Formats: sequence, C-alpha cells, structure tokens
Amino acid sequence: MKKYVFYSALFFIVLTGMAFFISNADQEKVSKKLNLFSSVFKILRAEFVDTLDSEILIRRAIDGMVKSVDPHTVFFDSIETIERENVWRGINYSGIGAMVFYKDSSVIILAPIEGYGAQLNDLRAGDIYINVDGQSLKWKSLDSTVKLLRGPPETIVNIVVERPYVGIIQKKIVRKQIITKSVPYYAMIDSVTGYIQVQQFLRGASIQFLDAVADLKKNTKLSSIIIDLRDNIGGLVEEAVNCLNVFVPKNTIILNVKGKATDYNNITLNDPLDTLMPLVILTNKNTVSAGEIFTGSMQDLDRAVVIGQKTFGKGLVQGTRFPGYGTSLYLTAARYFTPSGRCIQKRDYSQKYINGKESMFPDSLKKVFYTRNGRKVYDIGGVEPDIKLEPIKESAPMLVALKKGSLIFDFATYYRNTKEIIGSADKFIVTDNIFKEFLSFVEKRKAAFKFPEELKLMEFEELSKNNNTIPLFDKKYKSLYRQVVQSKNQMFIQNKDEIKKALKDEILIRYYNNTGLMQYKIQTDLEVIHAQKFLSNIKSYFLVLGKK
Repeated sequence: MKKYVFYSALFFIVLTGMAFFISNADQEKVSKKLNLFSSVFKILRAEFVDTLDSEILIRRAIDGMVKSVDPHTVFFDSIETIERENVWRGINYSGIGAMVFYKDSSVIILAPIEGYGAQLNDLRAGDIYINVDGQSLKWKSLDSTVKLLRGPPETIVNIVVERPYVGIIQKKIVRKQIITKSVPYYAMIDSVTGYIQVQQFLRGASIQFLDAVADLKKNTKLSSIIIDLRDNIGGLVEEAVNCLNVFVPKNTIILNVKGKATDYNNITLNDPLDTLMPLVILTNKNTVSAGEIFTGSMQDLDRAVVIGQKTFGKGLVQGTRFPGYGTSLYLTAARYFTPSGRCIQKRDYSQKYINGKESMFPDSLKKVFYTRNGRKVYDIGGVEPDIKLEPIKESAPMLVALKKGSLIFDFATYYRNTKEIIGSADKFIVTDNIFKEFLSFVEKRKAAFKFPEELKLMEFEELSKNNNTIPLFDKKYKSLYRQVVQSKNQMFIQNKDEIKKALKDEILIRYYNNTGLMQYKIQTDLEVIHAQKFLSNIKSYFLVLGKK
C-alpha cells in the first residue's frame, strides 16, 4: 500500500507540474488524457480478474513513456538513483573484485580485477567457487553466489575454490569498494611517445588523466602522446571538458549546449599543462558521447590529429531531474555543439514516440564547418577522423566458435595451473609446440566445439529422426558431416596465427594481469603503430592540422 501511495503521489507531482510547461490551449487536452489514464488504472485495479500490483503497473507506465522518446532517457526509483550515483563515481560494489560467469551449474572466475582482494590473494581465472562463509554453493545460482561474495567494505569473507589441475584452495579475503578506473593504463611505448587509454569519463577522470600526463612528462624525452579513445563509452561532460583543459588554454569555449530550458557554454577553467605537444587521438565506431566531445572539440581546435574510424555519432546531452521521493529522471535535455558550431548527432528520434521508429539523418543534410585553422569538418553522423584506417577485422568464425566453447579460456586455465613460470610478457610466444598442445586439448573436448554448420546439421538429424526421414537423407547427411569435420581441421591451420594470438592474450593476462597484457598488446596494435610512425614525422603532423 505504501508503494502504491508513493507512485500515485509521484504521478500527482508530474501531472500538476505540467501546468508550468503546457500552454492554456493544450492544457485542457492533456488534462483529459491524464484523467483517462487515471480512470483506466482505477478500473484495472478494482475490477481485473486477478490481483494486480499497483506499483508495477504505474512503474511500467512510466518506463513505457520514457522509453518511447529515445534510448537515453531513463527513470530511476530511489534505490536505483543511489546506485546510479555510485556508478558515476566509479563505485561498482563492495566485494573481492572478481568478474564471474556461470557454466555447468558452477560459478567460475572469469578474471580477477587488478589491485583488489581476489588478485592480491592469488585467486585465478578458472577457479570454481565451492563455498562462501561456510555455505555450500552446490546448485546455487549466479545471483545467489554473487550476493554471498559481496558485503560491506573491510569485512572478511572466507572462500573455498576448486582450482582445476591443482585441487581445493581456501582464502580469507577483505572486501573493498571496487572502483572502475577511467584511465586504466598509461605508459611510455617508446623512448619519445606516451600512451594513455581512456575507457570512460566518470567522476574523477580528469584527475586521473592529469596525473597520467604529468607522470609521462617526467620523462624528459617525451615529445608526443597517443590518447586512445577506442571503445570509450562516454560519461560526464564536465570530466571530458576538464580532460581537454590539460591541453587547451584557460577560458576556451569547448561546447555550446542548447535545449528547451538551457543554453550555455562549457569553458575551460584551469591553466593547461601543455598546449604545444603533438597529440593523436585514436577512435572507432564505439567512441561515444563524452568521448566524441573530447575528440570533436580537439579536432575543431586543431589541437590533435584524429586517427582511426568515424565515431558513433551521439550529439545529445543528458541531464538528471528529480521528480520527487528520491527518484530521478535521466533525460535527453539538449544538443551539444563543438567549437566550430557543429552537432554530430547521427540518429533522429523526433518521431520515435509517435511511431516507435528512429531514423538516420541523411547525408544530404550535412553542412560544412571550419576548424580554427580553416580545415573543413562536417556535422551529422559522428566525428570523421583526419586519417582514416580500416577497422580491425572481426574474428574468424573458427575463433568465435573456440571462444564460445570456452576452449581458449579453458586451455589458458590448464596452462596457468600446470606451468608456474613463462618468462617476461614481452618475450613470451605461443610456439608450435604450445599450439599442438592446444589442438590435443581441443580434440579431447570435441563436444564443446561446434561450428554453426555442425549445429545446423545436428538439428537436421534430430528433425529427420522425429519425422522418420533418416533413410532418405542418411548417406548425404553423413557425407556432408564428414566434409564439415574435415573443413574444421583445415580451418585450424588456416587460422593458426589468429588462434595463437588469442591464446597469447589469454595466457598473458593469467600471469601478468591487465597491465602485462596491455604492455604486449600496444606493441602489436597496428593502429597504435600507425600513430607512432605518424607522430615521428612532425612535418606531416602539422600539415594535417593545416599549420605551415
């Protein structure tokens, strides 16, 4: 009953508050529709044959309304509002710091998070949870197990795991708040080039970014920096602006934000750390939102060269409003315009609430804008890189099937738990002998490795059995199945290099965590290598930026 009163009161606040935003001519129409909604709700609640939960009905009505306008607008109840604030701060939960997955009725560690209890106490990927604080986990669901592992910070949890190829292991671990880093990695990747990976712009991202740049600048030979925004999922506008401020003078207009109830400029507020050092920004199709604000503004100001693929194309700004009772509404409130005056929004949501459809803005609507140095840039559809690179090829079907069957993961578990030492991360290679060992490992686990074609043939066989048509297709079926199996064996050889690379990635992270893996991957990342070579030619750098 209390929940029903809460949501009813919330609806009253929303309805009465609409008078401030609706003209007198429209107010009567809207009031009739709202009264109609109220009447339908009351009839349902009073006369529907089964008992209905009023809270759920009203919550779904709210969710349906906000989902109809665009995919970014979301309503949060009071508990979700608190959780969301923690997410913006990077606080995920309090626990031991291990990502997990569910397989064969067991909860298995996917990866310990570097710097937290699981990793510091040598829990490993592939370890199977057996017992938590004296409670057996047999037949426990993933959610139930996770709840047992989590708890207040600084409390102790007793854990028993089964380590494949080793045995039962017991650990006593202190829970900590697990905080996501916006800047998870930075380093000198050669004697003169720095590298900074920015995954998102959560609260405090600008401090992490500033610290990373300042640390790199301690190297007196540092002459340029690569800022990696590939797969950057966005975040807080002010954090992106503050990160820009590290390389852009104080009082520079970065954004103009325009909406029904707002029109303001985002301006850099601090003295920069460096306004001259050559910079490259790496982007791809998954560089989104705040990542695009950083990229587009730096491009417009001719402060960096953008290399990679066109970004996602989100030129909208969301803001949080508080309808009451501790709830919050995260809604699309404005469009943003980079220093040249362009908005890079790709999708048109203006008709979505009417017909449920969204569309792309056509290229015919694109307009030309100009950077500070007079270079042409365009609105609509994302930020176009200054130097376009072909996107990294998707994994071969063979590798996808191996990963789906957990065979890459399981082999790395076997390798880590049977071989204590592999040498340094930069010198480790997957030899032909290791590859043969992997093939033998897969051969023993054929059931876990099925091509899509195999699965379709198995479905066909089952259907034929059910319909008693096996005699009609038996010879052809067996012949076709043999061909698929033979092609699978050939595919191992054809995809040998790609499989070796996947094995190396998975094995390295087992021994050296994400830091060790990144040290290796940067040295073999073709887009990073391209950026390095480009930055080594300062004339080309300034030519792209339109500087003489």
